[in-house]
Amino acid sequence: MTTRLDRFLAYSESRRATVCAIAGILTAGVACADSQLPDATVGFLYLLPILIAASLLKAWQILSTYRTSHGAGLAAVVWDASENLRDREGSGFDSMMATSRVLIGAMSHEIRNLASAAAGAHARLAAECPVQDNERYQVLGTLIRGLEKIASSGLHAASQREAVVTDLGTVLDEAPIVIEPGLRDAGISLIWEVAGALPLVQADHFSLLPVFVNPARNSAQALQACPVREVGVSVAVESDLVAVHFRDSGPGVAQPDELFHPFQAGAQSVGLGLYISRASLRAHGGGLRYNPDGPGSCFTVELWPVETQVEKQCQ
Repeated sequence: MTTRLDRFLAYSESRRATVCAIAGILTAGVACADSQLPDATVGFLYLLPILIAASLLKAWQILSTYRTSHGAGLAAVVWDASENLRDREGSGFDSMMATSRVLIGAMSHEIRNLASAAAGAHARLAAECPVQDNERYQVLGTLIRGLEKIASSGLHAASQREAVVTDLGTVLDEAPIVIEPGLRDAGISLIWEVAGALPLVQADHFSLLPVFVNPARNSAQALQACPVREVGVSVAVESDLVAVHFRDSGPGVAQPDELFHPFQAGAQSVGLGLYISRASLRAHGGGLRYNPDGPGSCFTVELWPVETQVEKQCQ
């Protein structure tokens, strides 16, 4: 049976064959007109099939003109970027699926808690009142059991994941490239105190980068009316965990107990950023917490080093 990958490869090969045929026809036409056109025009027309093929194959091209003792010349550099595009889109899809599983698992956990509380109240109602034969009471019980099945299915789907390892140093090299321009535009100084070799950690690379970006964006919103605008990022090892601290010079958080609840009232967006970030980290044994000590606000991302995780499993 032909798989999707086989069909995709067959399509790619047929597409390349079509492009090569078009390039060959155009080249033959240029060759026929070679003796009747100026050298520069002929040179460009010989390059035209290559550029058309590059365009159809998602390749990049660079054109440059130059002069020699024989007159003007035209050079082209063409390279195929389709493989990079496939790799990028494939990684993006895998990251999207991993984040979706985490979100489904987190929401299923909330649904299960509510369904369990409702089931308890439903059972107590039957013990205190003679409602077992009431049709509405039975329908309510059916709805509660349905919610419990939905939650169970979601938790099962979220558990179907593979262990992944990420180079924390690489992610922290990429993070300031994403974080710093937005802070700079808002007049905020970024103090990046990350140095030395960092270990491999249990986390997904493409999910971890948004986790680092989220506290910085929250700080940018909190610092809008502050005279001193600074965001500091530092890394330390605490109790076998790698802790990445994000601290700002803002007023702090008024209600820290409600930080990680979804759909918060008064949130700048939909109130899901911290909730999803913590769920994503917990899926790999890490965590996200708020530190009330000290000036401003401080969020700490906790990650398990690979060596520590292996030792823990062996014990």
